[in-house]
Amino acid sequence: LGAHAVLAAGVARPTASVFYEVLPPRDPQGVGDGVSVGVGVSLQSFIEVQLGVIRSDRVLDPVVRSPDVGATVWASQHTDANGMFDPVRALETLRSAVRVAQVPETNLIRVSVEAPDAASALAIVGALDRVYRESVEEVRTRDAKSVIEDLERKVRERRQQVAAIDVRIEHAEDERRAIPIE
Repeated sequence: LGAHAVLAAGVARPTASVFYEVLPPRDPQGVGDGVSVGVGVSLQSFIEVQLGVIRSDRVLDPVVRSPDVGATVWASQHTDANGMFDPVRALETLRSAVRVAQVPETNLIRVSVEAPDAASALAIVGALDRVYRESVEEVRTRDAKSVIEDLERKVRERRQQVAAIDVRIEHAEDERRAIPIE
């Protein structure tokens, strides 16, 4: 997962973009299925899942509530008459301001954010990048823990099997010793 931020100038509304290179999901150590989200899934399917994750409230809601975003002109447009920030309205607006798409014929995802000013666009795309990366890391960590737990379970099972074999060997040796040799 690689990212590069870009600010487009000369457009009707300032737009900041971040690009992600999506690499095929894989099990880097060959130790088990599920180390990365999408193991055994085509790259295209994996990219489509990531497009949905980026658009999800699980990513966008923390962006809206980010202190960096809260200090922007964009956030000031989502305050009521009492100066209270309205995160629900801001989330609705953010959903329509964020564009997420795969760059055709590539494994790149482009995430663009339109805002009333360049500083807001950069702050939003920066927060979105941070939240998305944390989300990906959280999933990878959870998946790695799952693989570790599975491996630990398999090791326990093998140890029990070895212990059972040791007991059978012991019994066989006791029986052999008990048989008188003539």
